[in-house]
Amino acid sequence: MPEDTGAVRADGATCLIADARRLRRGEEDPLGDRVDRILVGTDRFIIYSVIHGGGAPPDDEDEPRRFRKLSETGDHVWLRTIYPDDYDCASKLRANLSVITKELAYICDVVDSLCRSGYLDVGASLSLRSRATEMMARAMELAYEGHRKEAEELLACLRDNITTMRDSKNRMRYVQGNLLALVVILLLWVTARMSPLATAWTIPAADGGSFPLQIVDILALGAVGAFFAVSASVSTIRVDHAVSFMEMVYTGFVRIPIGVIAAGVVIVLISGGWLLSAIDPVLLPWSYLLFGFLAGFSELFVPNALREVEAKASVSSPAGAASAS
Repeated sequence: MPEDTGAVRADGATCLIADARRLRRGEEDPLGDRVDRILVGTDRFIIYSVIHGGGAPPDDEDEPRRFRKLSETGDHVWLRTIYPDDYDCASKLRANLSVITKELAYICDVVDSLCRSGYLDVGASLSLRSRATEMMARAMELAYEGHRKEAEELLACLRDNITTMRDSKNRMRYVQGNLLALVVILLLWVTARMSPLATAWTIPAADGGSFPLQIVDILALGAVGAFFAVSASVSTIRVDHAVSFMEMVYTGFVRIPIGVIAAGVVIVLISGGWLLSAIDPVLLPWSYLLFGFLAGFSELFVPNALREVEAKASVSSPAGAASAS
């Protein structure tokens, strides 16, 4: 996030930095960190970045190696400003910047979390951090010069871009957990299909024979329905950035077994006559397939069906208990 390094001698010039051009990349700034890049250099202020915590690497290291080392050591890229020696002028510049300081801090936090998430390779992380740093420096320059609206619009555009990218990466954690669970369920389905006991799990047909449909097929359709629902609505998945990586993956993973369990409940409801009791027996096997998929697809279908069964269930006390009272 932005920092102030204090004043640099102005050699008597009011509100100007006489030695503004002396700050160079790789040299130490007034706080003892090495300068990474000079982003804005004027006679009234200088905006530059430093790698806080580790300093700059030797000049013979290329950018990807430099950034990889930065990520591994836990250092941060910080934006800093050098102000004139005149207190009133420096105070006015700080006041102009204060309107966007909160937004700058938020963007820095999002960019840093994205670069360390492991979803971006070294080149993409370097490009994101470099582009964000340049845009934040430009917004700071606009704020210093009194163009508050333009600075806020620039930061709003940057914030939208990086938050969209972060949300997308976090959603992919959920989808990856989903896909992993689906693969596991389908492997179990193939194993069950090849089992010698598979013939004992067939659905009875209307003519008293058997339909080439097994219970495991319906359960697998529940998993497919759950995956289909997630894939169809991936852009609307609620993203909670406070949860850990593994928690997000687990949340996505468990959605598929829930679809399998829901399909199993549907089998019980249909077989027991609580659901589709008046349907033509010829259509019954196809109904198992449809409602097995629907049970996984809709998270509310099975809970609503169970509530209806509960509402229709008659509960009476034993006759002995009634006479005793």
